[in-house]
Amino acid sequence: MSNEVDECLHGLKAEKHLDRERALRKFQELILQAGTSAVQDVLVDGVKGLLVSTTWEHKIGGLMAAKVLVDKCDISGFDDLMVREALRLLEDGEVRVRLAVGQLLRALASNRGVAVMEACQETVLNSITNHFVSTVWQAPTGTGMWCGCVGATAEAQALATTRIVPWRLLCA
Repeated sequence: MSNEVDECLHGLKAEKHLDRERALRKFQELILQAGTSAVQDVLVDGVKGLLVSTTWEHKIGGLMAAKVLVDKCDISGFDDLMVREALRLLEDGEVRVRLAVGQLLRALASNRGVAVMEACQETVLNSITNHFVSTVWQAPTGTGMWCGCVGATAEAQALATTRIVPWRLLCA
């Protein structure tokens, strides 16, 4: 069983998405087969190790496995630890890690309810406030037109200042 656990945890670190998905399926099987808490403890420690790694593949593997543990197991203190880890990784530089954080938070909220939202609310709202990009700019002088778009690129802004373009075209 120890060899299977090691292979599974190694697979969760894989660079290829398909390999991580295969390892996640194996992880789910191991969780269901874990007759002793010792095996479960090894898996939990492995997930914790993945989450503190510096590579995004390891973090994603850890977040995916943590979601399985939250869904399938009731481990004392694990949910609180995962809320803290999710908030720590909320603004990770890799978008795939941030998406996995959202999936973990959803699983935690479905198990623990409003308490998760209350614990995360301030951090999530501050993140949105600090990183939300909203641009409104003025068209050339004398036209009286303006165009605004959330997250509009510099090219879209340049296009809007040279001719009148519906905002929906700039945001597509």
